[in-house]
Amino acid sequence: MNGVSSTHRWRTLFDAGAFRRKVSEAIPALVFGLRLSASVCLALYVAFWLQLDSAYWAGTSAAIVCQPSLGASLRKGWFRLIGTVLGALIIVALIPLALRGITYRPIGAAALLRRNLLIYGVGGIIAPFVGIKLIDMLVVSIGLV
Repeated sequence: MNGVSSTHRWRTLFDAGAFRRKVSEAIPALVFGLRLSASVCLALYVAFWLQLDSAYWAGTSAAIVCQPSLGASLRKGWFRLIGTVLGALIIVALIPLALRGITYRPIGAAALLRRNLLIYGVGGIIAPFVGIKLIDMLVVSIGLV
């Protein structure tokens, strides 16, 4: 049998020291898995309790925010909360603009395309990067990171 005795195979198969080492290496992953499961279940419980239409997004969000280290999870959750509050404040500021409405002006297709590329190109692609960098600089200067 390849020169290895069967008792040696059984001894190495059930080595208590090796088993303890493997278990101690797996404990952080086990703790992370339990924390992830608990946070997703809690988020889903609260979402169902609040009778949200798309309750699965609460569980998905909790799973995305959860990180292997507790500090990273708390920091990511804090940033998500700040983003949600800022988004809500921006929506409240934009409501008067939406209530005012727009007036219809007949315009050619080329002029409309040019105007929309300028508005959405600058406002939808470039401005968010500048805004994110400014927010990042503000958060670093305040010392939240």
